[in-house]
Order: sequence, then C-alpha cells, then structure tokens
Amino acid sequence: MITLTDVLRDIIADNPFLQFGIQKRIFNLSSLSRELQPQVEIRAKKDVRSSAILMALSRLQRAEQKKVPQREQIHAKSVTIQTGLSIYTFTKTKDVHKGMNMLFIELQKNNGYITICEGTQEITILLDSAHAHRVKHFMPQQPKYHQDRLAALGLSFDEKLYLPTPGMIYLVLQQLMLQSINLIEVSSTYTELTLYVAEQDAKLAFETLYRLINAGKDF
Repeated sequence: MITLTDVLRDIIADNPFLQFGIQKRIFNLSSLSRELQPQVEIRAKKDVRSSAILMALSRLQRAEQKKVPQREQIHAKSVTIQTGLSIYTFTKTKDVHKGMNMLFIELQKNNGYITICEGTQEITILLDSAHAHRVKHFMPQQPKYHQDRLAALGLSFDEKLYLPTPGMIYLVLQQLMLQSINLIEVSSTYTELTLYVAEQDAKLAFETLYRLINAGKDF
C-alpha cells in the first residue's frame, strides 16, 4: 500500500524546483502542504489532511538535506573553460571505431583537443572546430548529430572528497539547470568533470560554477 511519504517523494522527484526548495528550506511548508494537497489526494486516491502532509514534508525535508551536499561542501581545485569546439555523434560500427582511432592519433600529433564518449550504440566526438575537416576525412559515415560553437567547462576535484561525497555531480548539474543552461554533453574521469554547453551560455555557466566552488574554498 502506498504511503503519504511515498506520494510526496514521487511528486517532489518529478519537479526539480520542488527538490531545490525542499533541500534549501526555502518553502513555507504549511503553505506548500495546502498547495500540494490536491495532487496528493489524486495520487493517494483518498482524502488527506494538510496537517498530515505538513508532517510528512517536514520529515522529507530533513532527509533530503542529509542526502545532498551543500554548496560549502564543494571542494573543487579549479574551473576552466575552452571554446571553439564541435560535436559529432555517429552510430557505433567497426568502421566508425577504426576511423575514430585514426582521428584521435591525428589530433594527438597536432596537439588538438579531442574527447570521445562511447556508448553501446553511439560514439560522440568533441574536438577543436579547427580540426573539424579531419572528421569527414576519417569517419566513414555521416554524423547522426553535429553542432559547432560549443564550450567545455572543466571542474577538477580533490580525489579524497569527490567520489566519497554522494550527490556531488547532482549539485553541479542542478546549479546549471536553475540557470536554464542546456547541457549538450557531459564527460568525466576519476577527479574531473567536463560539461559542454553552447558558447552563448559559456559565460553564465562559468560564473555559476565559479560561484559554486568558491562557496567551499577561497582561491
């Protein structure tokens, strides 16, 4: 049987702004409980008192604060930005894989920027737009997706704090979402997270990330 807490958790999970407000203790929970009451009753399929919703929201708010790191817990060493990038996505085949390897070697010889994201069915390549002509030379098929004028924002974290802290990536992505910045691609390594956005969003994204990491560390 579904509980009131389960219903509220589902409603909050469906709304990023509700998540943010609950985590940051922004809402007046009494007003929020009355606002959510119709949704709760529809999902629970029964009448529910706003006072019961208020109590459940209070418990959820305490739980959510424990799950997600706060801004002051972000310990990034640096944030960098690189513009003038292009992205290409191809259907993953043996020929595409071979072409990707040759392209990687060629860009390494020319000190070019390249990042490769490989999934089960697709391969995405991000590289300097100045080397975009090499993609046509080495890749045996037309890309499924292509976009120019991208920027890469790189965050470097302390290895002792990054992976052991649950929700770190979530908090970074949440800050960009709240600024309505569209993420084109995301890549990561052991202690680095790279976010790719349109160049027109790069300045706002950089300032947002800098404020985020500066809340946890003085530069």
